[in-house]
Amino acid sequence: METRTSSFSSKLSREKWHPPGLPFVWVDAGEPTEVEKRRMVSGVRSWDYSLQLLHRKGLLSDETLAQIREETMLADFFWRMFFNRRLLKSVGGSKKQALIKAEAIVLFEHGWCGCADIWEDLCNLICQQNPGVVAMAIDVPGFFRSPFADDREIADRFYTSKGMNWTLEEVLKVGLGFEDEELSGKPQVTVAHSMRAAAQLGKKAETLTRKDRGFLLLAPALVSEDLVRSRLYQFLGLASLGEISNLVRKFEDNVLARQIVERLVSGASEAVKEKHRQVFENTSKRTIGSTIAALSKEDRPWKGQEAEIKYINMKVLLGIEDRLVGVAPTETLLLNLGFEPSQITRFQGDHYFFSVDTSDRESLGNLQQVVNRDLVVEEIETLLTQTGWEKSL
Repeated sequence: METRTSSFSSKLSREKWHPPGLPFVWVDAGEPTEVEKRRMVSGVRSWDYSLQLLHRKGLLSDETLAQIREETMLADFFWRMFFNRRLLKSVGGSKKQALIKAEAIVLFEHGWCGCADIWEDLCNLICQQNPGVVAMAIDVPGFFRSPFADDREIADRFYTSKGMNWTLEEVLKVGLGFEDEELSGKPQVTVAHSMRAAAQLGKKAETLTRKDRGFLLLAPALVSEDLVRSRLYQFLGLASLGEISNLVRKFEDNVLARQIVERLVSGASEAVKEKHRQVFENTSKRTIGSTIAALSKEDRPWKGQEAEIKYINMKVLLGIEDRLVGVAPTETLLLNLGFEPSQITRFQGDHYFFSVDTSDRESLGNLQQVVNRDLVVEEIETLLTQTGWEKSL
């Protein structure tokens, strides 16, 4: 079986995504989310987007879609945008103009076997409380509504932190224009969970150290130097890939992988638990196996950047009951990397210490989770301020 092995390089052309003079035309092409259709959130509106949607609406040609697939290996890419009604009203309802006028942008990236839905009300809360801020949640490459075109042809490098970071940069910066003149200077905060939280440390130093960029890492899965967990995750990954005997693989498929998913979401709301199960059942097992195997053997993608860490607008939040991410070894690693103690905060709770489903009375009754979620919002706002955000709306 042949797989792509060439090094990462950008071949996508910004001009080919959109005709000259029509930047960000994609923003007005979104379809209302289910929440938006039911008008369930006061003060915030939200829309769903995907590459296939833009293609159906004539905003991406067959040639461009094929080029994107050839370069990124993605069959599709899904994202969701959130706008405060006051911001939309100030520009006559145009989502495109609202994005250009936005004071700041917050990007949400889920972890292993997750999707954009796992953030529940966090995106809405950020926009509710800060009318000038636009939020965006994505399905990261390979998972759920952002599947690879044919994972049998994909080299393992696409599943690493470096590979996923590169793919997202191609789509967000080159394709959607987040590094175009109109948006590049806006304060931007990335909120990432688990696998994607760990991956933020693998970004280029020039990205991490930008004063107008901030990073909030929730339960980062930094397990490469945690011997017990890294060996477990490597076993799970290899079993999913069929590199262990069929008997073990069958056992893993039916028990271990599902068990790790259940552990992953044990402290989450019932809605998030069900969404994780859905993602697990609808995501390629090679993607599931390769990403968790890569997680176990990442060779310190942040190596050489240790001296820069304390100068980065970055905060790490850990759940003290997290069984997937060891709090003590993670804290030790972070401090060894150059994090200041003030950049690390412990929360009561597990891997999903911030999960609250406002439509479920039992979830709302978990006061600790509600407090944690609200504190996460405050941490995002603090990082926005540190990146130079000025509230005007």
